[in-house]
Amino acid sequence: MNITIVNSNREFNTVELDETKEYTLGRSPECSVMVKSTIASRLHARLFFRDGSWRVSDNQSTNGTWLNGKKIRESAIANYDVVRIGDVLVEFNDEELLQSIIVNKSEISEYTSEKAAAQNLVLNEFSVKVGELLKDFNEKTNERNFREETARFQTRLTEMVNSYASDNARINSEMKILFELTKSISEILNLKQLLNIALDLVHQIKKVDRGLVLLYEKKSDRFVPYVARKMSLSDLKVDENLVSKSILAYMKNNPGPVLIKNSLMDERFASAESVVALSAKSILCIPLVSQQGLQGSFYLEKDAAQPFDESDAEFLKNFASAVSVAVENTKLIMAIKRERSIRNNMERYLSPNLIDQLTQTSGELKLDGEKREISVMFADIKNFTKMSEQLKVEEVFSMLNKTFSEITQIIFKHDGTLDKFIGDAVMAFFGAPMKHDDDPVRSVMTAVEIIETVKRMADEYRSEFGVEVSFSIGINTGEAIVGNVGSLDRMEYTAIGDTVNLAARLQAKAGYNEIVINESVYNLVKDRFRCEPLPPFFVKGKEQAINAYLIII
Repeated sequence: MNITIVNSNREFNTVELDETKEYTLGRSPECSVMVKSTIASRLHARLFFRDGSWRVSDNQSTNGTWLNGKKIRESAIANYDVVRIGDVLVEFNDEELLQSIIVNKSEISEYTSEKAAAQNLVLNEFSVKVGELLKDFNEKTNERNFREETARFQTRLTEMVNSYASDNARINSEMKILFELTKSISEILNLKQLLNIALDLVHQIKKVDRGLVLLYEKKSDRFVPYVARKMSLSDLKVDENLVSKSILAYMKNNPGPVLIKNSLMDERFASAESVVALSAKSILCIPLVSQQGLQGSFYLEKDAAQPFDESDAEFLKNFASAVSVAVENTKLIMAIKRERSIRNNMERYLSPNLIDQLTQTSGELKLDGEKREISVMFADIKNFTKMSEQLKVEEVFSMLNKTFSEITQIIFKHDGTLDKFIGDAVMAFFGAPMKHDDDPVRSVMTAVEIIETVKRMADEYRSEFGVEVSFSIGINTGEAIVGNVGSLDRMEYTAIGDTVNLAARLQAKAGYNEIVINESVYNLVKDRFRCEPLPPFFVKGKEQAINAYLIII
């Protein structure tokens, strides 16, 4: 296992790890691996080999140790994982894993030296059959049957190779290489690991000078660099001309590999400044296309003195087919995991019915901060402090849990979002993340049902706790910022802004088992509920008096 340390100034340093040793990482010169970062701790983290794998452990550092974007205390390390220490990245590379995919290096050298044979009709037919097999695999595969379909795919692939067995060593060699690559790629479910291995294999087979894999973003209609070799992703973000947009655009509009033997002599790009600026380069741009359309592209460069040729394009086209299917399946699994994560997170504040509606949308669900018109409801137990003094601690929590369980079900019944419990109060809102035309009405219906439920449970409260329970509720409709707020360790979907604050002020104005709404809510619900105007009153932070109404239950 090797580690590559990438400092903030883009300096690279590679260290080969010894499984018998333990390594310390930090900004202290006494560390085994010194990282040049002012925000790293002196002894930031440890690396050690245990139970057959490398592990990284945070050493109570000030800013934490991050693995693939997630803060960790200790974790096992996989190939192509990235650990962040301060503003320094540490990438892990397992060369032995890569070599195990290519069984016989001599076959690679034989392949690269006998390019003319790649046009053999038998090989072309075999490539077409592999493509058909991959297409069938892609159409039948989903998260539930992925392992089963992968095993079936590999069995059929093996049978196909055997059926095409030939006395021609050249044919057998190429088929075996394509077989090994296709089989290995189909088993990988980590997108970054998949594309890193794919690009490494291309570099080994084709002796590429520079290369990268770009993923295509359909919404923005652009190619985004994802993994690279012999070029820095940071440099690509700063200088997009390092990759010719003209070549990528040509590939997008003319499906199939784009082969340029000499960038200075190709008439198709004679007027493209980004191509001419590359000097004398041979370029091979291979699209990654699956059933769902364009996924991305291999972008490879060599010196024009030893250019790519048609056999390279043909072979890599077939290899790209395998990678495309794997990319699509990986994205599918990632999307399902993301949906599960969203569902698990939302179950705390949304009804199961609303979660089903959200996860069945076309992916337009927005949980980042956005401005929305919502109806905010605050419900508070009246005189709770005095009431709690009469009860034992366990009785207080028992009463709160019993009450809030009922209220939660009522909020969910009307497709509201449960924001939070604040001691003896609950905050909910209607209109995000799912919007309804009658959200203000739903908020008032929820409030009315809460009051009716508390009244219905009055005898139960008296007999079990010996207290009278009543609620005061305030509702306000207006614009607020809604979205996930918090840290990487804990995120909460919430609403913030003046609309929320005023709802809390209205709740404070309400009496026992009363619902107070402001004028914006009244104008939207007055045809559904009996309302009585209250004398205008002032609240903190408002220069003008508030016009409010009492819902008559």
